[in-house]
Amino acid sequence: MTSQELNQLQEILKAGGPDFSAPTAEVRPMFEGLTQSFPVNEDFEFTERKLGGVPVLWMDGPSKNAPVLFYIHGGAYIVGSASGYRSLSGNLAEASGAAMCSVDYRLAEEHPYPAAYDDAYNAYLALLESGVDAASVIVAGDSAGGGLAIALLQRLRDEGKPQPACAFTLSAWADLSHSGSSHVTNREADISLTTAGLASAAERYLGETGADHPSVSPVFGDFEGLCPLYLTVGSEEIVLSDSVRIAEAAANANVDVTLRVLPHLPHDWPLFSFMLSEGRETIAEIGEYTKQHTQQGAQHGTQPLDVVIVGAGWSGMMSLVRMREQGRSAMVLEAAPEVGGTWYWNRYPGLRCDIESTQYCYSFDDKLVDEWNWSERFPTQAELLEYAKHVADRHELRRDIEFNTRVASMTFDEARDLWTLTAEDGRRWSARHVIMATGPLSTPKPLDIAGTEDFQGQLLSTTDWPHEPVDFTGKRVAVIGTGSSGIQVSTELAKSAAKLFVCQRTPSLSLPAFNRPLSDADRSKAKQDFAEHRERARDSIDGLGLATSGKSALEVSDEELRADYDAIYESGIPFAYLSHYTDTLFDMDANTKLRDYLGDRISQIVKDPDTAAALVPTSYPAGTRRLCLDTGFYEIFNQDNVALVDLKRNPIDRIVDSGIRLEDGSVVDVDVIVLATGYDALTGALKAINIQGVGGRQLREEWESGPQTYLGLAVHGFPNFYTIVGPQSPSVLSNMFVSIEQHVDWVAALIDDSEAAGFTRVEASARAQQEWVTHARDLGELFLHSKGDSWYVGSNVEGKPRSVLPYLGGVGPYRAKCDEVAAAGYEGFVRTR
Repeated sequence: MTSQELNQLQEILKAGGPDFSAPTAEVRPMFEGLTQSFPVNEDFEFTERKLGGVPVLWMDGPSKNAPVLFYIHGGAYIVGSASGYRSLSGNLAEASGAAMCSVDYRLAEEHPYPAAYDDAYNAYLALLESGVDAASVIVAGDSAGGGLAIALLQRLRDEGKPQPACAFTLSAWADLSHSGSSHVTNREADISLTTAGLASAAERYLGETGADHPSVSPVFGDFEGLCPLYLTVGSEEIVLSDSVRIAEAAANANVDVTLRVLPHLPHDWPLFSFMLSEGRETIAEIGEYTKQHTQQGAQHGTQPLDVVIVGAGWSGMMSLVRMREQGRSAMVLEAAPEVGGTWYWNRYPGLRCDIESTQYCYSFDDKLVDEWNWSERFPTQAELLEYAKHVADRHELRRDIEFNTRVASMTFDEARDLWTLTAEDGRRWSARHVIMATGPLSTPKPLDIAGTEDFQGQLLSTTDWPHEPVDFTGKRVAVIGTGSSGIQVSTELAKSAAKLFVCQRTPSLSLPAFNRPLSDADRSKAKQDFAEHRERARDSIDGLGLATSGKSALEVSDEELRADYDAIYESGIPFAYLSHYTDTLFDMDANTKLRDYLGDRISQIVKDPDTAAALVPTSYPAGTRRLCLDTGFYEIFNQDNVALVDLKRNPIDRIVDSGIRLEDGSVVDVDVIVLATGYDALTGALKAINIQGVGGRQLREEWESGPQTYLGLAVHGFPNFYTIVGPQSPSVLSNMFVSIEQHVDWVAALIDDSEAAGFTRVEASARAQQEWVTHARDLGELFLHSKGDSWYVGSNVEGKPRSVLPYLGGVGPYRAKCDEVAAAGYEGFVRTR
């Protein structure tokens, strides 16, 4: 430090340092004005939050997995604020590569001890409960905040709470009895503080508490078992001996402690560190120290999380909210760089949801329902992604989400009843429970078409669409696949492509959406009726709350059946066809009536009879392949620029350099190929991860002949492992939000009940699982789904064992069964300590 810098600091302090013996009404405005004037890095962005009811000032770190600096400001307990100290705390956080959480504790004399002491403690615990690992937390403070920091560490140890990775103090005031030697020897040297000022501040803070009590003067406390400490103090400070005594006591207790005494500096040097070369160097050294210790903490994983959630789509976000509400430490691991799940990855032109927007949303947050306004009847991908981001913003979810993190493997540690999850980049997390929120339609099925590497044009996939716009104007385009994705993207590309070839192997049934913008009256009515509609959906068979006639399709006249089907057609709700008559999905004759009706509708739209005939499915019962929703799909085949390529008659041989070669040797020459070939549904995302349970058993091997679950929620041999909307649950045969919310709430209740009772292991029994698998299989055989060929039964993926993957018993009955299991003490689960 130069003499010029020291002289400048001394002149500033002589001109107007804080007089802590003055009334608080006088000293606070002066002190706040001084600290608020300090320069703050313009790149720092601060937000005000509350943790455990305590106000804190927050600054995000450079990454989501950055450590957190838990900072306690100085000010002799009577002045100061987190905002006033943001220059110092922000610089310290930046040097440490950390986020910042600065505590705005209550000030004396209005709030004497233990107000500040309790505020620091409660905010720290709330930070951990929000999902932050203690091994990535740095506790720090200056002056009175430094004393509070040491007292906090001692309290955490005494109460069995997790210690942070490390702690540091700047000029800690840790002896309110002023019994240290420097309180006498440095009275004249320290131009920042006076003995009278400290005594006055201490009197206002202490109240009836003795000044030698360890919780107010931690120099008198026990230092056994504390985290590593880094102490800095100026040689001219009245409180110099406070840090020296802490360092000596910590060293005697075998604590890893470092003491750095800065020559010539008085007490307030940390506040002015921005103008002192010695101060800037000290902050840089502290940063290196904290980085070393937080990296070690993360590496060794000393503090397992309560819950790790895999996936940040609808299931993962709600799971995080529920775990936080229970006070559990939780982290979400997400492969994408943003929330949204399937609605992040899938962004092809024309993509819309097939459930009405005012019902395709969360119900667990009434204010969210009230404040969000949908623009259209059936939402686009862009609007759904914005909704997901809004949910994440509203509940501040991103701070507990590790983005760009794809889980490669998971292993259960039987000795500790903990899961270890390893990402593709080698990072690891340990947790008691794992919630798999990976989504039923998130893993593309393996491509079974050869030659894609030979194609000289542009190859696109609906499951991984480019983020930048793709211009199809004047181009020859082939879309392979006519499931929901193929239908939607073909409808959109037909507007601009010079020539569009729709390559269809198995035709789907698609209905017009009759989409339209929503008016204010529409939105108001939907919000007014929302709770009633959602309750009806929860108890319904289809999870949509659609009306049923209670009649058989075989008992009504052709005229009545036609009138009913016409009304459903005009409603734009295709799933109503499956619930209107009681036997549509059970009786082939009843089902044929629906298939014939929809085939007739297609023939009325498509002018060319041969094309219309090829678009009408005949090889499977209606509804056993997902009914699709479109905005003019069949109409595009009346355009001169659109042609249907019937792959049933002439299958694909391979992709070649100029396009698609068919079995008869002809080539469909194109500039762009769009793969809309579908998903490895319900089991694909789970089997993509190497999941190893009890005794080394692999989930992939356990499911080699088909999924084996209990309630579609748990798997025998894989304790503390929960699948949300997975196989053998209703999931995809309902409004996904209805099933997601039921699953998440049920799993959260199971975890809460088990933890409260002291159970460390929760596992489905082999018997309960087998009974559920048998029940789901037998039920599937009663439905026509078992006679269809689609991703519902896994037949779209070569080599995948055929079984009805979703549970067909209905959403309402399934919910009742889950409630019955819970009411019976979670019957079918083995829970141990």
